Amino acid sequence: TSGKLNMSASLLAAEEEEQAQLDATGLMHGAFRGGLAGAMVCLARADHLRLAESCRILRRWTTPFVRTWTARPWEGVGDPPVAQIAARFPMLQVVDVRNCRRFTDASVAALAAGCPKLTSVDLCGCNDITDASVEALAAGCPKLTNVNLWFCNRITDTSVTTLAAGCPQLTRVDLRGCGEIND
Repeated sequence: TSGKLNMSASLLAAEEEEQAQLDATGLMHGAFRGGLAGAMVCLARADHLRLAESCRILRRWTTPFVRTWTARPWEGVGDPPVAQIAARFPMLQVVDVRNCRRFTDASVAALAAGCPKLTSVDLCGCNDITDASVEALAAGCPKLTNVNLWFCNRITDTSVTTLAAGCPQLTRVDLRGCGEIND
């Protein structure tokens, strides 16, 4: 009986894994209808990234196509997961982490080092970032065109000047609510 029980448990586990893969595939093809590349570009939220990582097939397809990552405060994104995301998805172009209070200089440094193709970064309300974050972006992400630093109260004129020098394609920097900016 014990052998049958183990065999049944193994079959059940295999069946559940197969169903998870089918669910993920259905999500990809049904919900995004933009083809594989369109589906992968839409895997922006942390829960979608976790889904892709948990499925062997999606994991293989995901990495080259993810271009946008959006995190929200309730997802609790901090330094270790950001470093993993930056390492796993080097083709990211747009990062939106507005109001993610756990986002620190280490998080931004990981993104800047791991994602040199970034064109847009929204750090609005990430109160723990300092000039070090802005300088890391300037050094690691020369393709930036849009940076939102709204209410990043620890940013100063020095780093904004460095950002402008390091990112020649920069067209928009939002500094509203940055109390340390003088000019």
